[in-house]
Amino acid sequence: MSLPSNPLNQTGQLQQTVDLEKIKNFLIATLTKTVEINPDQPEQQRKTIYKNLAQIYAKTGLTLKKEEQEKLFREVTDEIIGYG
Repeated sequence: MSLPSNPLNQTGQLQQTVDLEKIKNFLIATLTKTVEINPDQPEQQRKTIYKNLAQIYAKTGLTLKKEEQEKLFREVTDEIIGYG
């Protein structure tokens, strides 16, 4: 993740630049192993993946907009379960 040439936004706070594609790929690689080890029904897998995503997201300190976070979680989950 790289910072823009001017890392401060209009309010003087540090901007957060996020490469969502890299994050998405990392999450898919990490969580695919979990699902392969514990193959459940798709709905149970979805719940397990969301739970793990929420834990990982909380640890990263990222602050995505709610819509971006939901989209990321949905795309990662769909990709792992096979709907992506």
